Amino acid sequence: MIRERRIEKSPASDSEGFLLRGTEVSRLEGISDAVFGLAITLIVVSLKAPSNYSELMDTMRGFIGSSICALLLMQIWNRHYLYFRRYALEDGVTRSLNSFLLILVIAYVYPLKFLYGAFVSAIFGIKVTDTTVKDTELPGLFVVYGFGFAMVYFIFGLMYGHAKRNAAKIGLSPLEILQTKWIQLEHWLLGSIGLVSVACALTIRGSLVGMAGFAYFLVPVVLTIHGSKHGDAVKKLKTELAAREAPSLEDAQA
Repeated sequence: MIRERRIEKSPASDSEGFLLRGTEVSRLEGISDAVFGLAITLIVVSLKAPSNYSELMDTMRGFIGSSICALLLMQIWNRHYLYFRRYALEDGVTRSLNSFLLILVIAYVYPLKFLYGAFVSAIFGIKVTDTTVKDTELPGLFVVYGFGFAMVYFIFGLMYGHAKRNAAKIGLSPLEILQTKWIQLEHWLLGSIGLVSVACALTIRGSLVGMAGFAYFLVPVVLTIHGSKHGDAVKKLKTELAAREAPSLEDAQA
């Protein structure tokens, strides 16, 4: 299992200053990995094996869109992995939020596959069998995708908020609490971009409806600005903590 190998090779803390509290794969993580694995399998591999050369070529052409979907799911899996490594929470709230996340992952397997199949066909001119979208159907497609995108990141935001409320129980340091707040904000912002896309799809008509898709170009912009502000906040806190510790060290030496 990928998660077990990563845990074995993980240091005591990660690059963002989190103590890695999850040292073993729990049952909750085990079933989560199974769901992610099933979702990626359904995206990459068709349930029906090709019976002729034409169907084989259709399947191979579909791998471009499927690969994009699989990479997106792996990013979500990595966020899931980091959360449980950092906080090792398995209470009722965590189980409930994790269940909603897994339901979304499974529910959006085929919408994701369909969307990126249509995207590859439109952008690269590669025909994927039975993947066609009429202009009048584009708003609905953007609404479905945007809502799922937003819900995934909002659930992560709720999970990090839950970890923040349990800071004393988990034993989070001041730096970890600050990191948790900023990572929660990151997920709120990403989820909001999905809602912006949905709003565009519901309000814009005609040939400009594609603007709903361009809303996702806000992701790197938002992450860059957020990352800069996040880094400044971390540096400021580290400076304050170092200043507090300095007098203590001087007293000890005296």
